[in-house]
Amino acid sequence: MVKEYPKKNLAKTKIVLSRIWKSKNQKSEKTDTDWRSIYIGSFVALIDSVQGIEPTMWPYIKFLNPNVGETANGIFLGTSALGSAITSIFAGYLVNRISNTKPPLIIAKALMIAATFIYLAVELDKKSALYFLIAYQLIMGISTGFGNVYRTHIAMATQESERSRGYGLGMLSGSLGTMTM
Repeated sequence: MVKEYPKKNLAKTKIVLSRIWKSKNQKSEKTDTDWRSIYIGSFVALIDSVQGIEPTMWPYIKFLNPNVGETANGIFLGTSALGSAITSIFAGYLVNRISNTKPPLIIAKALMIAATFIYLAVELDKKSALYFLIAYQLIMGISTGFGNVYRTHIAMATQESERSRGYGLGMLSGSLGTMTM
């Protein structure tokens, strides 16, 4: 005669087995985090925050052209913010489409280098200096928008249980870089 187990015992067994299964999955989940890329990204964020403090341009603009009004300062600052806002949306869409944060981060660094060369060109032609400075601010804003996907990279590279550690490392590196200035 076959012994039948009560349904209560089967339900308890299923619960116990599901807990064991979850604990095994959690152990393997910790090894999937790509910490190397997070450490590299945090180091780049540290360096970026050390050199990423933009110069105060208003006195420099007044030195180049004393006839410039205060509206120009608003245009410079607004151009950077507008470029960053629009590009952040586009970069987020791009990352969602390709499921990779590397191309936007590379574009961000390339644009930052290009903006620096444009800033250096201000001294070459003082008549066009204001236009060079506007272009510099716009390209730096666009670069910042593309660079904002670094946080997305942390979210994509870490497991949920380790995400706070990844974000903490990223935020710490940016804060340390700013403090060293």
